[in-house]
Amino acid sequence: MDLIIQDLCKAYYGQAVLQDFSYCFPEGKTTCIMGRSGCGKTTLLNLILGLELPDTGTIQGNKEPMAAVFQEDRLCRNLTVQANIRLVNKRLSEERLRELLAAVDLEEAWDKKAGELSGGMCRRTAIARALAAGRNCILMDEPLSGLDPDTRIKVLDTIKKYTKGKTLLLVTHEKQDAFSLGADKILEM
Repeated sequence: MDLIIQDLCKAYYGQAVLQDFSYCFPEGKTTCIMGRSGCGKTTLLNLILGLELPDTGTIQGNKEPMAAVFQEDRLCRNLTVQANIRLVNKRLSEERLRELLAAVDLEEAWDKKAGELSGGMCRRTAIARALAAGRNCILMDEPLSGLDPDTRIKVLDTIKKYTKGKTLLLVTHEKQDAFSLGADKILEM
């Protein structure tokens, strides 16, 4: 089911962040969301996820649970990489988990605690966790920030592979990311 946003408004302390925003995110397609800092990209994702409520307007469509990668990693620092990923999918087979970790170059970090990881390793763990959740709708807020160019390319390929046929909303500042993902739509905010 498409995700339909109609006349969405959200303000903080009287300052409008989103004003009469309407858009249809097609089911099973990749949409890259771009725009200057502060234009409401993160707010939009938070509203879609139900983490914030709109002042006015509606969000209709997908009622299933969603997976997300936030700007901050939101990992449990005292848990291992594999334990952090299993938080969203306890039934994930060890083989599938190892395959996913290899896809984001984390196979050697299987039993490392998140608090021992570099920033880039934390980003990749957060991405792997969202992909492991098994959701049909995935929202990613600048998931590639802080990754070196070679790792960025590999992770983009992994995201593309694991989200094929799913609804993906990915916030990025890089048009190349949209092209690499083969985005069906680019939303300029």
